[in-house]
Amino acid sequence: MSVQVRQVYERSDYGPLWLRGRGLSPQGLQVVELLHNADQKGLNPKDYDGDRWGERAKRVAAASPPGESCEGTILDLGLTISAMRYLEHLRIGRVDPKALNIGLDVSSKQFDLPAFVGELAQSQEVAKKAAEVEPHYDLYWALLDALKLYQELSRDAALNEPLPEIGKLQPGESYRGLAALSYRLKRYGDLHPEEAAKVRRDVYSEPLVRAVKRFQERHGVKPDGVIGNKTFAYLNTPVTERLKQIELTLERTRWLPADLGERPIVVNVPEYRLYALKKGGRNGKYDVALEMQVIVGEAYPRHQTPLFSGKMINLEFSPFWNVPYSILRRELYPKIQADPSYISRHGYQIVSQFGPRATPLEATGENLARLSRGELRLRQVPGKRNALGEVKFLFPNQHSVYLHGTPGKRLFAQEQRDFSHGCIRLQDAPRMAEYVLQAEQGWSRERIDKLIASGDWRNVNLSQPLEVYILYASAVVDRATGKVRFFHDIYGHDAKLAQALAAVYR
Repeated sequence: MSVQVRQVYERSDYGPLWLRGRGLSPQGLQVVELLHNADQKGLNPKDYDGDRWGERAKRVAAASPPGESCEGTILDLGLTISAMRYLEHLRIGRVDPKALNIGLDVSSKQFDLPAFVGELAQSQEVAKKAAEVEPHYDLYWALLDALKLYQELSRDAALNEPLPEIGKLQPGESYRGLAALSYRLKRYGDLHPEEAAKVRRDVYSEPLVRAVKRFQERHGVKPDGVIGNKTFAYLNTPVTERLKQIELTLERTRWLPADLGERPIVVNVPEYRLYALKKGGRNGKYDVALEMQVIVGEAYPRHQTPLFSGKMINLEFSPFWNVPYSILRRELYPKIQADPSYISRHGYQIVSQFGPRATPLEATGENLARLSRGELRLRQVPGKRNALGEVKFLFPNQHSVYLHGTPGKRLFAQEQRDFSHGCIRLQDAPRMAEYVLQAEQGWSRERIDKLIASGDWRNVNLSQPLEVYILYASAVVDRATGKVRFFHDIYGHDAKLAQALAAVYR
């Protein structure tokens, strides 16, 4: 940053940026306020000496001659460096995602920081000017509102007192922690004011049951109103932990490009959900055109769904599943070895190479031996049993990850849906195909359904590739209710990011 600092002062003929008369200029005072209140952006004020600038400014004002001492120069330079660091953190985050093996590139968001600082020093509304470098997505600004709320909640000592746990609390049963439960749900916004007056003190009654269902839904738990171990655990999660989840999601939002594209597809891994977005106007806001449940990779490190972005360039109807050798060797070959008929019974074929027109080979002893050594390949033909379902959506990447349908629809009823080897299974692949192809000429839902019903393999290249983002946000604001939804840190990414942030300026 030293080069950029020099560039700032070159633009001002090496004169002070923030000093005027006996102390700080109006702009300098506003910058000090920004740094002091950096926590309102989910940042740490100490990273910018936020709590020290006031005292430093007083010393400079008391100097003789005022503002012209060595301390004045040091104050101006230090405030410039802190302001630049603050602006850079707002723009691209504090941690480079590549350091966490996340395939997002923040370099595209670099900007002329020295020029911007010069403009900031002349601005009448410093906070408004600084906000220009922040993400303009609805999620980000909604999370900032949630951050303010949870900062307030974190100061409520009653919310940090654990509720008394019992094995399970069913509607209509008595519970000695009803008053504390009611208060907690009211503070979180799950128990509405008009319902709070109807809550009974002796039994777990219907108004409170409805509030618990809302709480469960926000935390990815089946909303049945029964308070079991998982719901008790989430009710007793410290507010500070929820606050940290919001701060971590804000950090990740800053990693995103300034423009996601016209019709981006976003998968939020810990939410087990896909969002197809459509840009809604000049201000960069996005409307949700489609959303659905997904199944992601297992928490087992080798099978975790990676985080990255890519471009969807084609899709395949009635796809073949080309079985990766790792899956063949660990999972399928032992079954084939025990019973070679397993291949035909489950719709598999041995081939010399992958491709829709490859010629199937007999499951002879020699071919099975070559299959085990990786000299031949195993694929599953299109059909109802095919692991990829009706449609496969490709966006080339180093992880060989893609979106696809699945015959295992029953798994979408599960609360925690990390069952795959890394690829992302879609709840409704035909509907996804309809969305993807809506900008392509001649593709109606009727045509899509007919093609799927035929069972014929078909590749379709997109004339307008779509941006795809595989992301990780454990705190999301629900657009409909304005309430925060929290999700379990299934891969431990929150813990890793928190550790990386703690080490930034240790």
